[in-house]
Amino acid sequence: MNNTVAVITQESAKISCNFDQVEQAIKGTLAEFEGVVFTEDSKTYAKKQVASLRKQKKEFQENLRDAKNEYMAPWNEFETQAKNLIALYDKPINSINGQVQAFEEKRVREKKAEIEAAYNELVPDDLQDYIPLECIYGAKWDNATTNMKTVRKEISEAVTKTQSEISVISSMGSDIYW
Repeated sequence: MNNTVAVITQESAKISCNFDQVEQAIKGTLAEFEGVVFTEDSKTYAKKQVASLRKQKKEFQENLRDAKNEYMAPWNEFETQAKNLIALYDKPINSINGQVQAFEEKRVREKKAEIEAAYNELVPDDLQDYIPLECIYGAKWDNATTNMKTVRKEISEAVTKTQSEISVISSMGSDIYW
């Protein structure tokens, strides 16, 4: 497989604004209204001032948004292209992974059949009602790392335990017997 690595380079972008000048203008405007008390007679003037301040604020916010969109435009284009390339990996990944999963499913099916055969061999017919395979089936039995020797041992232990328990119950001499 070809190991071509994506090399991403960036050039430092610079954004500037006349912050000091704008700050002085805003503070100057705000200073005009500091301590001012508006009355019913000056209500119209106050409304005009609020509208003017809101308009200035909105314009600054719009300028900020527009500058951000312009600044981010190269990134957005770059990200779209990168995501398209990343998506190209999905086809071989899905194909290979599908095959691997099919192998794993086949292995699990075969292991279950082998476990069932061991169960039928090790558990006498008269005990299969007491210890059905689905009740003693170990959670790790399907794992590739669990060998059949371990599975057979656990089934044999369940048989021995069940036979012992049945023997204890039988020896109690009770009229009730399963």
